[in-house]
Parts: sequence; structure tokens; C-alpha cells
Amino acid sequence: MSREQDRMLLLLALNRRQAFTSAHKRYLAEVLGGPVDLARLPEEELHELTDGELLREIGGTWDPVELLAEAEEELSFLERRQIEVVVFGQREYPPQLLELYDPPALLYVRGRWPAHSCPQVAVVGTRRPTPRAERAAVALGRELAHLGVPVVSGLARGIDGAAHRGALQVGGCTIAVLGSGIDRIYPPQHAFLAARIVEAGGAVISEYPTGLEPDQFTFPERNRIISGLARTVVIGEAPAGSGALITAEYALEQGRDVVVHETGTYGTKGAGSRRLAEDGAAIISSASDIVRDWGLQLAEPAPAWEPLLPQGAAPAAGGSAGVGQALAASLMQELIR
Repeated sequence: MSREQDRMLLLLALNRRQAFTSAHKRYLAEVLGGPVDLARLPEEELHELTDGELLREIGGTWDPVELLAEAEEELSFLERRQIEVVVFGQREYPPQLLELYDPPALLYVRGRWPAHSCPQVAVVGTRRPTPRAERAAVALGRELAHLGVPVVSGLARGIDGAAHRGALQVGGCTIAVLGSGIDRIYPPQHAFLAARIVEAGGAVISEYPTGLEPDQFTFPERNRIISGLARTVVIGEAPAGSGALITAEYALEQGRDVVVHETGTYGTKGAGSRRLAEDGAAIISSASDIVRDWGLQLAEPAPAWEPLLPQGAAPAAGGSAGVGQALAASLMQELIR
């Protein structure tokens, strides 16, 4: 096994214990030579590192041998399902996420990344939008995809799902970031939407281990990845206290642009969006409003939906539709079992 494979197995093992934060995983992967060294690490040091959280999670004796066996079983599962693991520090790791205060130690990827040089737009909002705001999210996703801009969102009901669907309507690329394990699509009703995303050449990603169900902590945590991948974050419609406002907070901390969609600024369901606008967020009504200040070329997209490019830049190589179809077929077979 190569050093890179050793590091991946070690991180898969660490990732199966929620007591380890992303920072803990990155640190341990750096100081340990590989999975064998995990068994040599004093248990007391791990409990001290996690402030006792590891002890409370395992509820018994630390067993690194069992943990490594779980990681090997997970790796076999991932290979059978054609799920890629991208580890912090690898060339394939999204460079945008390196700018985060707490970047994920690894990412599970089903599908294909867009070119890292291509600017992306996140579209998020309430799970219970007004019909007008939901239609606007579909239209925005469609407009962005038509320009070749990948759409990032969280696969949730409401604004998130609408933005994904809009991008897919014109064969565009969209990325869904899960708050659950890569094999636990949530909500379950969006399983076929996830398959369509992969089939169209996009990706479904997660930082969480396989088998993990979402909870009240994983959704806010995954929001930093949604905003981190994007150059601009659009709040489609958000009432006060909406989780989309957490994404906006992350975006501002990360130096991303935060804008609100005009259709989502009315009534009670738009209270959070209005507050952002009052605090200085720009109000937009179309994709052209978003890219106007990017200094990028607004040309007619090619049939392959090439991304917007800086003046004089060459197009990046696109993904393979055949690969996307094969990965989607694999996901569909898994869903109907």
C-alpha cells in the first residue's frame, strides 16, 4: 500500500469517530505515519485531544484495530459503489476549501468535480419557500447553468432542490453537498434528483462517513462547504432563523460575496433576506446581476456548457457524460435495492 493509500485509510478510520474534529483528523494524519501508528498512539492522548468526547462516544475501551477494520470495510464499499475519496492535501482537493478556517479532512465524491478554475455560485434558502421564490430559484439555476456556471446547494427541499432542478433543465453542472453520509441521501425524496445530478456530470459530496444519518449539527456544519466552494452565495428566500443565514455567515467570514434574490425579500418568509439586504447585501434578480462584477466573458456557451472564462483564457476540459451515466446507474441500483 502506498503512502497516499495509507493516509487515506487512516483518515477514513478517524472519520468514523465523530469526536474527532476536522482539525483533529488533519493533525493526526500529519503526525502519524499511517494506520499502523494509530494502534501505537496512547489512548490517554486521544482522550485529552478530544476533551473526553472520544471516551463518551465509544462508551468503552479504545480499539484501533476494530476501527481500522471498519475503515477497510468502508473502503471496499466505496470502491464497489464507485465513490471517490478526496483527501486534504491531494491535488484533486478543491483549492477553494483550503481557504476555510476548518476545511474538511476528506470528502466523499459521487460524480465529477467541475474545473477548479471555474467560479461557482451557491443558491440556498428556506425549505418552505413561497411559490414565487421557488420558481425564481429554478430560473436562477437555469440561467447560471446556461452561462456555464456550476450551481452549488444542499439538496434540501425548497430553494435548494429548485436551484438544482433549474440547472439540470439545461444540462448544466450542479453540486449537492450533503449533511449525511454519501450513502444516506436526505431527504429520501431527493434520491432521484441526486442521481440526475450525477448523470448530468455534476457531483454529490459529503464529508461524513458512510451510514451517518443527518442531525441538527451536521446541516449547519456542511454549510461552510457550500459557501466555501462558491464565489457568490445567493440567499433565495430566508425567514428569520433560517439555516440559510448560517451559510451567509460562513460566506462573509470566508470573504465570499453574499447577495439576496429580489423575489425572496417579501413577507415573513423573506425577513432574513431583508435583514441581509439592510446590512449591505446586494439584491439581484438574475444570473447576469451576479456575474456583472466578476470581470468575466459573457459569451454564448458551447454545447458542452463551458464555464465563463477570464478574457483570453482557454476552456477547461469538461467531464465525461458516459462516466456520469455509469455513476448514476450505480446510484440508482443502490436506491432500488
